[in-house]
Amino acid sequence: MQLLTLKNLKNYNLFSDASNNLIYTALLISKSELKISLKNPLPQNPLIQVYNHKNEQIFVSEIISLAEENIVLLKGNFKPGENYYVKINNEPANVILNPEIDGILDTDFYYEDTDFGVHFSDDKIHFKLWSPPAVKVELFLFDEKQKPIKPKKPIILKNTKPGIWVAEIEKHYENYYYQYKISAYGKTSVALDPYAKSMAVFNPSGEDKTGKAALINLKSNKTNPPDFKRNYSNFKFIENENDLIVYELNVRDFTIQPGFVNENIAGTFNGLTERINYLKELGITHVQLMPVNKAFTQIETDRTYTGKSAKDSNYNWGYDPLNFFTLEGRYSTNPNNPAVRIREFKEMVQALHNAGIGVILDVVFNHTYTADTFENIAPGCYYRLKNDFTISEHTGAGPTLESRRKQVRKFFIDVLKFFVTEYHIDGFRFDLMSFLDKETMKKIRNEVGKTYNSDNPNELILHGEAWNFTDLEKDAFVKTDFINRNIGIFNDTFRDAIAGNGHNHGFIQGNAGTSSTLASAIIGAVNSYDSNCLPFKKDIFFNPYNLFAEQPTDCLNFMSVHDGLTLWDKINLTLKDTSKKERLRLMKLAYAVLLTSQGKVILHGGDEILRTKPLADFDKEKHRALSSENIDEEERTIFFHENSYCSNDYTNMFRWDRLTNDYSEFANELLSYVKGLIKLRRKISAFRFSTSEGINYNIRFLEENCKNKNKIRSFKSYKLQKLTLKFINGTPEETFYLAGEVHKNETNPVNNPYVLHFNETGYAEINFNKTQINNFESGKWDESQSLNFKLVKTPGMWDFSDKYYTNFGNNAISPESINENFEVTIDLSVKDFKKIQNTPVQEKNYIAYIIEQKKSASKQLNDYKQIIVIHNGGNENLNLKFEELSGFKNPEILIDKDFAGTLPVKNSLVKIFNDKISIPRKSTTVIANK
Repeated sequence: MQLLTLKNLKNYNLFSDASNNLIYTALLISKSELKISLKNPLPQNPLIQVYNHKNEQIFVSEIISLAEENIVLLKGNFKPGENYYVKINNEPANVILNPEIDGILDTDFYYEDTDFGVHFSDDKIHFKLWSPPAVKVELFLFDEKQKPIKPKKPIILKNTKPGIWVAEIEKHYENYYYQYKISAYGKTSVALDPYAKSMAVFNPSGEDKTGKAALINLKSNKTNPPDFKRNYSNFKFIENENDLIVYELNVRDFTIQPGFVNENIAGTFNGLTERINYLKELGITHVQLMPVNKAFTQIETDRTYTGKSAKDSNYNWGYDPLNFFTLEGRYSTNPNNPAVRIREFKEMVQALHNAGIGVILDVVFNHTYTADTFENIAPGCYYRLKNDFTISEHTGAGPTLESRRKQVRKFFIDVLKFFVTEYHIDGFRFDLMSFLDKETMKKIRNEVGKTYNSDNPNELILHGEAWNFTDLEKDAFVKTDFINRNIGIFNDTFRDAIAGNGHNHGFIQGNAGTSSTLASAIIGAVNSYDSNCLPFKKDIFFNPYNLFAEQPTDCLNFMSVHDGLTLWDKINLTLKDTSKKERLRLMKLAYAVLLTSQGKVILHGGDEILRTKPLADFDKEKHRALSSENIDEEERTIFFHENSYCSNDYTNMFRWDRLTNDYSEFANELLSYVKGLIKLRRKISAFRFSTSEGINYNIRFLEENCKNKNKIRSFKSYKLQKLTLKFINGTPEETFYLAGEVHKNETNPVNNPYVLHFNETGYAEINFNKTQINNFESGKWDESQSLNFKLVKTPGMWDFSDKYYTNFGNNAISPESINENFEVTIDLSVKDFKKIQNTPVQEKNYIAYIIEQKKSASKQLNDYKQIIVIHNGGNENLNLKFEELSGFKNPEILIDKDFAGTLPVKNSLVKIFNDKISIPRKSTTVIANK
């Protein structure tokens, strides 16, 4: 009997056969144990047999039936390099390697120091592949036209170690192509080497939907421009990561508009290289390229511009990965030559570096386009599995890769190291980073960071999407629960507050209700922040989703990126009868808020020239285009795209002609304004403090007639260095323990350290230091900012006294109830005693703050003593009075509604008289005190 032949992989559960009436799964747990899960109870006196892929029966030394769990354990001598099948009463099932994390795949098949892929020596080409389930791997070769080459005898890879397959061929096959044919679990599949450094030209509509790897020598002159060496490093051009001003673009979008570069290089790496002067003059520090690795759905040889009426877009952003090491051929001038894409990409990187611009790549490690990509190589090894052993597709974009699998984690790290060493890349953006586990991100920071700079791994830029969206039950790297490894997190709080979410209005449209949210982003989302004046709603400002950052380096503020509407379209969608001039005013305000905010900054390429994404006639995702009763027609449409991942070039392209057509007055004015903002931000480092200490001690929010100046407003406040809880009217000479939010995970641990010994008068107190306070989980029981707890008699048990509490009651104190000596008194004679003091706040349509030169702020303000920033999101001019203004003896206006830059604005409409200031509507004002 032969191993069972698997069905079509896309519809097949590798681990279970629906036609099998008895066996649900059969797993190889270790070299000595098989585990069989049954659909029904095991029949009496069953005949249980095990065979290998050669149909040799394997001796079973012991059979253990766990009847209550419908599980059978088989003991024997099983070799990891073989395939097995088991029969119970002649009903067969394949035995699959146990996919559990830290199981056999992570022990017997993990190779930390092995270099996979193809390597060249003086006279040979060497191959190495990881495929634990394989029982046979054959190498197939193809010539430069992708025609099969028949060797004298089949090239069979040798299984040198469990899961490791190797071969070597003569070097004269260089520049040819290859594929693997892999036999595992009774199925033979054609597979693409995941470590392929380049590929043959690929057409997803062609017969070969696998792709062929190229035998390309990366040391040859064909792949390397002259003098290609690292002449750039991040900290050579910026002092720290918070100096980052990132500009996101898609390679094709940047130069595909007809008539702006030679059509032979339009939409390519070479096209981008030709337009680098624009980026240099803009002043950004880094360009972030949307995925440039080999995607699945584009025909590489067809670079034709697709206009409004084109029926087939042949376009994709690149979030449909096929191979992670190989560059996308459609961005090359000659995709038929696997060396050209490498050389042209290197030339582009070199040119950007020569211009003083770093390069960040967007990588998609959360999914692939199709499961065949890795299942054909090593079925059951690369993808994340659900409880029913089917592959997770929780991302909504494709099968989820399993970052916790040690060899998969190594694969990710190998990819990143390759781009750092081979292409001199300076950083990475992680798509849906929330699907990656914390350990993976920790290792990426450490290992890839050291590849970039062995002395300072933090110099490598890392950031990503850490939404609370994942299929990991624990250890996911998400915005509200992440490891502080200097990995920036996209702060959607800023995006939603500045211009609103969906059809909703934000701060720039006049929605005062977003000021508390926006203010939390302006200070870099630092969760230890507090201010003498805090004119915002505390439950919003201190919401852990809004204030999530330990340090400002954790926060990456943005107002728009490739996902969602462009800022111009968003304003068009949400405001009725708005002139271009008025839209421009809002655009300026948005940019001014962003580029004066703490944390790191990323800009959506093209927004600075009024980028728009009008719907094309035959768009595949028409339902993702938005319109409203407010919208003004542009480009002969009232529908604009918010997810143009597969739209025509007509929709996605940068419209450079906005600088010369009917929009030119407004586009050029905005471009000049943004250049000024960037120049000012780069000059005055107080807009980008690198530590939370710098922000806490030097930035204060301003409010007219500020009250309660010295209150503590958060248990994470940097001001709260100690805390004493005093309990009165307790049971004399009794001992209790403090349980609840004073502990991590709001618990009552069995080794509870928080003991209260009441004296003869019923008094007890407990003191907390800053480290203990930082571990408080305030607000978890009631979603407030209060600290909730109760007294219990026994550690590890919830045996509270009904004298003090109702069944579901507890004590609670708000941070504002803490007195000037950092003390709070709790009266236990009152059941469920709470001490809550909240100052009611009416949100305003402006945000004002002062930046001073105090602790950790030496040289941060350059030649200025103080800077005041005021953002007016309202429809009326503002007349404000701040006592801090009276100290500005020689005020200089650096930003107003019309101008921004490092030189004082002349003839500004902003008027200052002693402690009073008048600010035009819908504008930002920045005043500096010499």
